[in-house]
Order: sequence, then C-alpha cells, then structure tokens
Amino acid sequence: MVCYDVNYTDADLDNYARSPIDGLTFARHRPSGRFDLMLFLDVLEHVPDDHAFLKEMVGEALAPGGTIVVSVPAWQGLFGKHDEALKHYRRYSPSTLRAMLSNAGLEVTNSGGIFHTLLVSRAITVGGERVRRWLGQEPIRPPNLGEWRGNAMISALIDGVLVLDNSLSLLLSRFGYRPAGLTIWAVASGRR
Repeated sequence: MVCYDVNYTDADLDNYARSPIDGLTFARHRPSGRFDLMLFLDVLEHVPDDHAFLKEMVGEALAPGGTIVVSVPAWQGLFGKHDEALKHYRRYSPSTLRAMLSNAGLEVTNSGGIFHTLLVSRAITVGGERVRRWLGQEPIRPPNLGEWRGNAMISALIDGVLVLDNSLSLLLSRFGYRPAGLTIWAVASGRR
C-alpha cells in the first residue's frame, strides 16, 4: 500500500516512515507500477486539471480490471469560503463525476452521496456568504481543518448527527435509494 501525496513535507515523510502497519509506505512522488485498487478520497477537487490527472492515473497506474474509489465535494452552487480555505478548484454533481470517470476509461459500478444532513447547513452558510458580499462585506472565513475549537458537547452532538446520517444512508441504500449529500462517491472499474 502506498499513500501518495505531492504535498507531503520531509517532516511528514519522516514521521510516516514509522508506520505501525507493515507494507504501508508514503510517497511524495508517484510510485511506479500498477495497482489493483486506487482511492481518490477528496483528491480531485484539489487538482487544477482533474480530467487529465485522472486519465493519466488510470492509464499509467491502474491495473487492468482494477478498481477506483472516488469521493468529492458535491454541488458547485455550494462552493464557498470553506472550499477556498481548503484550496478546492471546484465541486461536482453526480453526473459530472460519472462523466469524468467514464471519459477516463472507467465503468461506474456504484455511486451515491454522504453527509446528507450537512446539505442544509452548507446551503445556509453559502447563502450567508452571498448576502455579505451583496452588502459589500467580506464573508467570514470558516475554520480550516485542524482549527476546530468547539467544546466536547458540540463535537459529540455533531458526531452523533453524522452517525445517524450514515445509518440513514445505509438503510435507504438497501432499498435502492441514494439521496444527495454534501459529498458524492463512486466506485469504478477499469477495462480488462
């Protein structure tokens, strides 16, 4: 297993070199070889040319018949300060993600959404940002990853809501219903 991220620092690589899991390595440069499974979990939105990047990775690093699992932030209309702080270039709709995977030579075998309950709070937040801009005020920059300073009770409440959200998502998927979420995911297979 290789965790590949061009943004790893030397300190990251030194720290991760002591991985407690045998066979797990971390790399700043794309590893050679082909892989049966590739995970792109919240990656593509950070890449300027996501289509070219995905096509290159599929063509050069995915083993024939291999599988890719992708998750990306959903709904371009919800793009806001949080996305800017995280250095996102875009958000996706289910159809644009499926089309991009197909254009890279992949067949989507499953897809859906997660974090359904966060859609409303995200829409309210982005709406507030637009109102502030309309009033000539700069939108408030949200905390970035690692900057959350909420108390334990609020954190536990949010955690509980997300656990319920996930349970509801799993239940609905058993009946073939996959509601929209703040994040969308897809599983796709390469051609043999």
